[in-house]
Amino acid sequence: MDGFSEISTGSLLTYPLPYRNLTYENRKLLIATHYVRGINVGSEPIEIYAQNFYKQYLTAKLYNYLTAPVGNPPLMIPPAAAVPLSQIAAQALMAHYAGDELMPQDQLALLGANLLLIPEYWKRQKIHDIVINWYTDLPVRDNTYRIDLP
Repeated sequence: MDGFSEISTGSLLTYPLPYRNLTYENRKLLIATHYVRGINVGSEPIEIYAQNFYKQYLTAKLYNYLTAPVGNPPLMIPPAAAVPLSQIAAQALMAHYAGDELMPQDQLALLGANLLLIPEYWKRQKIHDIVINWYTDLPVRDNTYRIDLP
């Protein structure tokens, strides 16, 4: 192996509730991602509870980012566009955190349609780039991987 490998894992406290098992076998490091399951929060499975909670939290945070009069320059997106765009961006960020993300075609179409509600080109481009980058997966798989050691 030449160089370094970084193994990052999302927080065990947020959706999708990941943890990793690393196995060393025959000069290979095998990395497998698993998820906390089989626990209920009230009557709801923990993964459903966590997904709903995190989506609501991210949507609110992203809405505030899009509409707030802060930044240089501030975005200050109109609420008619900020509501659907914050939901789309929250989905993208959740996919990014889950790893091995792919952007669904319906999300791409929704993104494009809602960006048209913003008159300023630079604002449309910035939001487009953020969402697309969150959905862009790098060549190395996130959730299962093997490193061959020397």
